[in-house]
Amino acid sequence: MNLFYFALILSAFSLLTTLLFYIACSTIDADGYKTIFRSCIICTTSFVNALLLAAIVGHWCAALPALCCSLAIIKKISTHRFFHVMISYFNFILPLSSIVIMPGVVLFLFTLLLHPFCFFKLNFTKIKSLTFEWRYANFLTHGGIIKIKSGYSGFNMGCCTFVNQHDATLNKHEYGHQLNLAVLGGWFHYIGAIDENYIQANPSKAYAELVADSIGHPSNFEHSIWSI
Repeated sequence: MNLFYFALILSAFSLLTTLLFYIACSTIDADGYKTIFRSCIICTTSFVNALLLAAIVGHWCAALPALCCSLAIIKKISTHRFFHVMISYFNFILPLSSIVIMPGVVLFLFTLLLHPFCFFKLNFTKIKSLTFEWRYANFLTHGGIIKIKSGYSGFNMGCCTFVNQHDATLNKHEYGHQLNLAVLGGWFHYIGAIDENYIQANPSKAYAELVADSIGHPSNFEHSIWSI
């Protein structure tokens, strides 16, 4: 089978299963079932990423990074700092992460290219600060041409995060999205964005937001996966 069609079929399968399990996680109250459904998304995402990597590279060894991400279903592993660092960098090679990372890089480069115009009194293009958080393989951009939606403080696009204020709690939350991307996939990221912006009355209650939030909560947090 042509690699393009193989990737298309697997991506469609990943989208469908992620959507169904995301809805289940959002609507079912029992925590035990949410953990099961989230684990199903993790395993499906890892499986699809593994198949795509093996097909692209032409060797089954290429699937190992994706299979490592499936270990996120084990609490003692998913909460370990080394695991966080490892999967953050895996995002750069995971096919289902690329659908978020590539647009994020385009936005980031666009912001960098327009920054010099601030010297011509176009202050809306000015980047106030730019930092690289190596533990999460993330470029954190404060300010610039990319503006944050009213009522929000920032958003994450894989390895690139855009914020309108510097806040340690906010930054950590956005890094949580980077971890989500590696194990739950790009479709989870986009479904979560739609849920947050257009479905939930309280955007912070979107399931993808709650999972990202777990990075800053104790391990007994209801949606805990990344808690340290």
